[in-house]
Amino acid sequence: MFGSATRVIARAVTLAVAFFLVPFMLRHLGEYHYGIWTLAATFLGYYGLADFGLGSAVSRFASRALGKNDDTDFNKIVSTSLHILVVIGGVVLLLAVGAGFLVRLLTEDPERGRLFFWIIIILGVNMAAQAPLRSFTGLLTSHLRYDILSLSQIFQVIVRAGLIYVFFSRGYGLLTLVLISAGMDISVGIIRAIFSFLIHPGLRFRRADISRGRAREMFGYGFYTMVAQGSDLLRFRIAPFIISAFRGAALVAPYGVAMHLEESVSKLVIAIVSVLSPVFSRYEGSGDNKAMRRLFLLSTRVSTYISVLLGGMMIILGHAFLQRWLKNTDVTVAQIYTLVIILVGAAMTGGAQHPSVNFLYGTSRHKFYAGINIVQGVITIGLCAALVVPFGLIGVAIGTAAPAVIVRLGVHPLYVCRAL
Repeated sequence: MFGSATRVIARAVTLAVAFFLVPFMLRHLGEYHYGIWTLAATFLGYYGLADFGLGSAVSRFASRALGKNDDTDFNKIVSTSLHILVVIGGVVLLLAVGAGFLVRLLTEDPERGRLFFWIIIILGVNMAAQAPLRSFTGLLTSHLRYDILSLSQIFQVIVRAGLIYVFFSRGYGLLTLVLISAGMDISVGIIRAIFSFLIHPGLRFRRADISRGRAREMFGYGFYTMVAQGSDLLRFRIAPFIISAFRGAALVAPYGVAMHLEESVSKLVIAIVSVLSPVFSRYEGSGDNKAMRRLFLLSTRVSTYISVLLGGMMIILGHAFLQRWLKNTDVTVAQIYTLVIILVGAAMTGGAQHPSVNFLYGTSRHKFYAGINIVQGVITIGLCAALVVPFGLIGVAIGTAAPAVIVRLGVHPLYVCRAL
């Protein structure tokens, strides 16, 4: 419960800061550059794929090792993952440098080419550094130290907002924003690594602890995690790229604002119930299946109540909120509110089903989740591409929301209940 409470506080702080920061950034960047930032932030969400799912694998198998009181296996899991992820981070950095030069060559406007080049390089450095640092996030998760994860997130949000305010007030722009965001991501990763050694004093990273068997096991788990995460991004974060390709980067800005409000609902629900994956793993390690069922039923009820409450408030009060929140910007409130209704409606169904996702990850049954997400992701891309030209942003929102509602209410619960 304490872990959930700290995660809720972290999300509340994030929302409070965003309340002031989003309009401030819109005014200083303008719709075009804010649209570019939305694309960059969306791309930044893909850094989770750079670790091939090994970060989540650390949480899964380290939690099971703790459930069995096997410290030797715990060290093998963490050591093996860290050594592999250091190599992966180096490869990611080389790919980012190559992609940066390629985009610069293909961009006709030299000034924009330089801007895109440095954005890609900075994001690439961030992705490369995040790969090995995610091992420590998995370690803290296995110990259920969500307090440390949440407090470090609060630190990141507040310091980042302060730096953005200071530098924007002095005339700096988009590139500085990307640099601040990447620098804070890396700094928080280092802080979490330091706390990992304090939480688990017996932690060692030795070549002798590298286990091929554990590597195969983690890659097997991580592969489906990576597929699931990638398809999650296709389902929910491909829309800005489709809008940019068909309608231009400026129109990404209003959609990005609506997407931000939708994520406010879904991420708050996730903050409350996503502490459950390592708990399911521990119950599995101890063979307590009855406890897993009780936990699943209780958490599903809680997440459903919270999703309906938050989503309903967002829909009922959203228009009045948007009028006051964005009154000094150039975006159209009525258009954003329509997008919010569509996206938040879908987020309510997804939030209600989130404990089942925790169960699938916590018991290595997420192969199904990865598969169904791929199908949904492909359908989402097709619908968004087909609807963006005739219906604009509303068509993209419908193309994103409709498959999500069908899968979360009609397909996902059947498999999970059968597995339980």
